[in-house]
Amino acid sequence: MAAKSPVIPSNIVLTLVESVGRREDAEFYLRLFRELPKHSFAIVAPDAPSLLEHPGRVVEDLRVLAHLGLFAPVVLGLFQPSDAEAQADALGAQLSAARLKSRRYAAHAPRLLERLKLDLEESRVPVVSFSERTPTLFSRFTQIGEWSRWLGVRKLVLVRARGGIGPHLTGNLDVGLDHQLLATERGISLINLRRDLAGLLASRVLDDEERELLSGVGEAMQLQEPGAEQRPGSMPEGLVTSVTAPSNLLHELFTVKGAGTLIRHGSRIDFHTGYGSLDRERLGALLEATFGHQLKGSFFEREPTGIYLEQTYRGAAIVSAADGATYLTKFVVDRLAQGLGIGRDLWEVVTRDHERLFWRARPLNPITQWYQSQCDGMVRTERWNIYWRGVRHENIPSLIQQALALPPDFET
Repeated sequence: MAAKSPVIPSNIVLTLVESVGRREDAEFYLRLFRELPKHSFAIVAPDAPSLLEHPGRVVEDLRVLAHLGLFAPVVLGLFQPSDAEAQADALGAQLSAARLKSRRYAAHAPRLLERLKLDLEESRVPVVSFSERTPTLFSRFTQIGEWSRWLGVRKLVLVRARGGIGPHLTGNLDVGLDHQLLATERGISLINLRRDLAGLLASRVLDDEERELLSGVGEAMQLQEPGAEQRPGSMPEGLVTSVTAPSNLLHELFTVKGAGTLIRHGSRIDFHTGYGSLDRERLGALLEATFGHQLKGSFFEREPTGIYLEQTYRGAAIVSAADGATYLTKFVVDRLAQGLGIGRDLWEVVTRDHERLFWRARPLNPITQWYQSQCDGMVRTERWNIYWRGVRHENIPSLIQQALALPPDFET
């Protein structure tokens, strides 16, 4: 009888995960994933080139996930169904060599979802193979969307040898009039289906293969219900999709920034003219959890001119009237939502409505670098950094004094 594979202590595995990101991110996402039902963690779908060009890499990452108590179905043949059986043979042998329990299924197998759920709850890796019986990529994505909904899966991870979607060049991509998307050497960073899908499909940014891929992802995610009520601390959307290279699978799962292309439904930002039309307790909890301090009792007594609020209370921007510009009282995004583009959605709405804007932040604020990239100018003081954009030069000294004179919003 073969010796059992030694159990890797969680702290050692976390150190491994830390090598592709910040340890606090790894611990944060691990805690989040472990709170989910075992069958709701993810679905992983590698393409044939990623398995051939990086043999064993996906299995090694599955082994790390297994030692963390996380298991996901592996879907083969999503992109090349004719190769799926050969891929399943090779993958099964690699899983066995890695001492991981697995079972194979055809995508059309009876009672498939019940079997997948049972396997995942019993710490097995189900391997599901598509065939020519599901002839189009779009129809295969439709089926994955149905599986995701039934299992309550939070993340679909598409592993491709070519990595993320779009050009692998650093810079902004024009996908329409006044519509740009950020790209890196790993592809387009974030695609918001609500805002970006039509423009991307109509542009020349993507080739035919990637247009088909993105249309399929949109179909799979369409079956979810992004507007449903979320409990505090839960994942903010029914399903998000990551497209990444084999070498970046763990980085994509366990870091805020990710390492490929993240595709999400997109945020609905509601505008409120005062605190009376929203849940003040939920907004206060968002502010206190994100800033790590208790709000002063007088905070909600100072009525703003507007509150921009993401519909599930994952992000908010509060603005107030001031002399010469609009004062951004608070800009906040829930920790879990920071990698999902909600901050970008909020910022675009606020800056669209307020051409002249100024705000302040503590020097050690973790998004200081991002604030610097968004402002036209700033000044540093011992207690505050003051930022502005679109402001007339002659108004800047007055705005700085106004910002410095405002009382603190949190208890010290």
